[in-house]
Amino acid sequence: MRKLALLVAFGLFAVACGGSNNGSSTGPKHGGTLTVAIGIDPDTLDPAAQTTTTSSQVVDMMAETLVGLDKDGKVVPLLATSWTAASDGMSYTFTLRSGVKFSDGSDFNAQAVKTSLDRLNSPDTFKAQPGVLKAIGSGDAVDATHVKINMRSQLAAFIEAMT
Repeated sequence: MRKLALLVAFGLFAVACGGSNNGSSTGPKHGGTLTVAIGIDPDTLDPAAQTTTTSSQVVDMMAETLVGLDKDGKVVPLLATSWTAASDGMSYTFTLRSGVKFSDGSDFNAQAVKTSLDRLNSPDTFKAQPGVLKAIGSGDAVDATHVKINMRSQLAAFIEAMT
């Protein structure tokens, strides 16, 4: 399923980049319309409330995670450049990539990660598949580029689940 999502994302990227421009390099094209054919409309664009593969595939193209999986299934850095686990497995500290901006121009930082975790942990947030969220206690913005995630319980596959 993940390979299918990556294939779709790559295809959309290739289409969005366009074809030949007769050898001239004018930079990215802004504006215009990108038409994407999908089987059904996504039922939500909220990452926490995804219930279909269509929603998941669309959200994967719009949102970035702290870590991801490479083609061999190995965890690799994305928005986090590195991470460490406490020796007791009850907290994880992520070093965040600097210079990243949200589409509205605001900075991606530890406070943004904490805010996302707080929202996910809120009883008011619908979670279609709460699974791993039950193990997450809270997030602390240590400084702008470090966030500490405190666990309610140990979860051996926590880093993998963050993909």
